This record gives sequence, C-alpha cells and structure tokens, in this order.
Amino acid sequence: MSLKSKIKNLHHAYILEGESEFIISELTEFLESLNIKTLGNPDFSVERFSNFNIEDAREFKNKVARKSFGENTKKVFIISANFINREAEQALLKTLEEPTEDTHIFLILPDAEKVAETIRSRCEIISLREDSSSANAKGNIEAKKFLNSTLAQRLDYVKTLVESHKKDEDSGILKQEAISLLNNLELSLGSPTTKSAENIEFIKNLWRLRDLLSDRGTPTKTILEAVAIALPK
Repeated sequence: MSLKSKIKNLHHAYILEGESEFIISELTEFLESLNIKTLGNPDFSVERFSNFNIEDAREFKNKVARKSFGENTKKVFIISANFINREAEQALLKTLEEPTEDTHIFLILPDAEKVAETIRSRCEIISLREDSSSANAKGNIEAKKFLNSTLAQRLDYVKTLVESHKKDEDSGILKQEAISLLNNLELSLGSPTTKSAENIEFIKNLWRLRDLLSDRGTPTKTILEAVAIALPK
C-alpha cells in the first residue's frame, strides 16, 4: 500500500517502519506529489545512520531549530537509522515535544517497537513491513528454542550470532536482533497471570539488561551471555 493512502494530513512527526531505501523512495515520491521539492531544496534533507547517537540527536535538534531558507516553505527531515541509543532518544524526544511550525520529521526504523514509548507516542506510526507476521513467527520460534536449550547451547547461539555480525558490528543491526530476542523471550515466558515467581524475577532482570543495550559502548555479547546464564532452569 502506498503512502498516499496512509497519510491524509501531513503530521509533525512520523515513524515509518520497514526497509529504509524502499521507504525513502516511496516517501520522496509522495512529498513531490504534495509540491515539496526533494531535489536542490535546502529545506529538505535525508540522512542515514547505522547508530543514531547523542551527538547526532543534538545536531539534528539544531537543524530543526534553524529558520527555513525560503518563505512559506516546509522543512522536511528524513532520518533513517538501524538503531537509536537511549541518550539519543532522550535528546530526540525534546525535539519532538516542541514541534516547529511547517516542519515535518520522518524517522525510518526497522521496527517501531525498538524505540521508547515516549518517542512513539509523539509520532504517527506507519508500517511498511511486508513480512512482519513471518518475522514475528520466526522470532517466537527462536526464543522458544533458546529457552529450551542447555546453557552451553545458549552460549554457543550467542557466539554464533555475534560472529555473524562482525562485518556490520557498528551498524546497530546486532543490537536490534538482541532486543528482538529479549522481547520474544519475555513473551514466551507466559502472561502476567501465569508467570512463576522465578520467571517474574528473570523478566525484571531482562528489562534492566535491555536498557543496558541502549547505552553506548555496552557490549551486546556480554548482555546476551548474561541473559543466557540468568534464564530460569
């Protein structure tokens, strides 16, 4: 489904989830249909980040605060990121909380659920993920397999996962996969009314470890190994 059918009135901020380059192409075409020039327009920008950090968020805030180059023109910012760390989320939130007139922000993310609820609540979320149901099913299967494995097998899984991302270890993709695993582990441990006391304690620890994944410099492998060791027997 095209963006034209999903966006009726241009909102201040959006989260578009799905494959980055496909969405950027769709989005620029849509904006052109609204008579917003995307070529040679100093009030239109597209930036791609592997890991959107605090420095990126501060620079972005300054760009948003600047006056437009033309009169009565809209400023459009497209940010594509594989991962937004916690510090950057807090800085980005301040920008979203103080909307500037005729300014429109589009955050392109692999999965909207991977950013803080405070960010999501200030954006209109549009999913352009073609295989979200199959991806979720695969994630649930992986989580259940992880839960039913021995400690040695879980540690081996972590080692294999980390090594598979050596070429793109700074891209944020590994952190995304780690967060997905932790989210699916939580779901696999049952509903709040059926969770055992041991599972509830583990989930509290899981939340803490998931927060640590958003900190700069926190080794993803160390976090996943801690999860593997802490799983209820």
